[in-house]
Amino acid sequence: MTRPSSRPARSWGLLALLIGAAAVPALLSAQAVDEQAAVYGLDARSPVPLTSQIFEKSCAGCHGADMTGGIGPSLIDATWIHGGDDAAILKTIAEGVPDKGMPAFAASLAENERLGLLALIREKGTDYIKARTVESLPFPTGPQTSAHAAFRFETVVGEGRLDTPWSILFLSPDRMLVSERPGRLRIVTTGGEVGPPIANVPAIVHDFGQGGILGLARHPDYRRNGYLYLAYTDEMPDRFGEARKCAGRIYCFSTASQLKVIRFRLAGNAMVDRTTIWQAAPESYRLSPSFGGRLAFGSDGMLYITVGDRAYSAMEAQDIATPNGKIHRVADDGHVPPDNPFVGVPGADPTIWSFGHRNPQGLAVDPRSGRLWSSEHGPRGGDELNLIRRGGNYGWPLATFGMGYDGRPFDPAYPLGHSQAAIELTAPSRPIDRAGFIAPVVHWTPSIAVSSILFYSGTAFPAWRDSLLVTSLRQQKLLRLTIEHDAVTEQELLFERHGNVRDVAEAPDGSLYVAMNLPSQIIRMVPAMK
Repeated sequence: MTRPSSRPARSWGLLALLIGAAAVPALLSAQAVDEQAAVYGLDARSPVPLTSQIFEKSCAGCHGADMTGGIGPSLIDATWIHGGDDAAILKTIAEGVPDKGMPAFAASLAENERLGLLALIREKGTDYIKARTVESLPFPTGPQTSAHAAFRFETVVGEGRLDTPWSILFLSPDRMLVSERPGRLRIVTTGGEVGPPIANVPAIVHDFGQGGILGLARHPDYRRNGYLYLAYTDEMPDRFGEARKCAGRIYCFSTASQLKVIRFRLAGNAMVDRTTIWQAAPESYRLSPSFGGRLAFGSDGMLYITVGDRAYSAMEAQDIATPNGKIHRVADDGHVPPDNPFVGVPGADPTIWSFGHRNPQGLAVDPRSGRLWSSEHGPRGGDELNLIRRGGNYGWPLATFGMGYDGRPFDPAYPLGHSQAAIELTAPSRPIDRAGFIAPVVHWTPSIAVSSILFYSGTAFPAWRDSLLVTSLRQQKLLRLTIEHDAVTEQELLFERHGNVRDVAEAPDGSLYVAMNLPSQIIRMVPAMK
């Protein structure tokens, strides 16, 4: 939000506008109200209260117009990283949290404006908690029924023993590898034993919000060669002056990063034989979030990798010269398959398989057809389920069912909402064929914050066989979709309101293991008698 460089430290007339419209006539004339509000880029005659206008201009692009979170965390769920008392919140607003991408507002928001924001956050938080008293409940202990099956929940790893589990990968019938986003891998048994952190894992020094230790995959011939694959956020200094491009924008970290994929083996409780499988050029490293990070081996034996658009210049997703906003395809040893769609195209990244993606965090292969499917986050609404086609353009940021985090129509020049400074849009390296955009098979608006997906192929739930399971963070749901002839013919809710559902994995016995965040735990779903 543009502010004059010289003004009183305290503007009591504006404070009257902020804290209560009824007080305004006693303190200022209507003309004075209009003039003073105009100084701050606000509209005193708008039906939207001025504090709400300030929030929309300065905060909604990150935290969502309803404060429940967007690129940044929720402000109203009573979970505070840097302290939840008034002094701590005001300090955070004034000083920002540069390492986590939040700018300081001391220079752009006056003291009374910051006080007004605090009051608004408290008010909205109270209303939010009252409205959500039934959410994030403990998992029920008795049998549960769906339209086609009965099941019950079992706690494998309870609260407090893992920190933001992101991916579950079975290594054997009774052992799984679990990634914790802040920077750890652990062996967890089906009996609930949580092993110590695996040694020699890439270091995650900074907290990138969405980044850290992310996706896992197992080589198709794992039993013979022992190869495992890991996606994580690789860090490096800001070598290309990206910090200068963050002026006026939110959520710019102090360290540049990019997704990186390695192959490794396990020897005891240590990672060995580390080999880089996919790494982007240093100039693609960004100080922003939206990493993607899901891995899957296709029916062709190739490794597919999702990379987010990095919430930077949204048009990068349309540019085949850059890795961001893409699904990439490499061989198991990292070399480029000769039949990739952009091999030999001048200036193109040869590992790109599809493009025009925002933040794809789900990737799964339909065992019936061998087709690759992906799920991706929309901006605010417009979460997508896509059938991935060779060389396909999925439209982001020129086609979306979502909107900006500030509630306005999406504009590529304002990838985090109009409350933030516009960015300079660079033209992609080749013309864009808008008529060739591939529409999602299904989209979720409002957003469910879609995460991982899984085609179920087990025998424990025969009625669910070949169904696509879809996890949801914000709406805390596990969905089951029936897909016939590449179309979704049924969506069924299996459970909701027990925490953010991050990942779902199928055990060798056909039971389902679900990684939960907020609270962090691993839950097992097993058959039950109806």
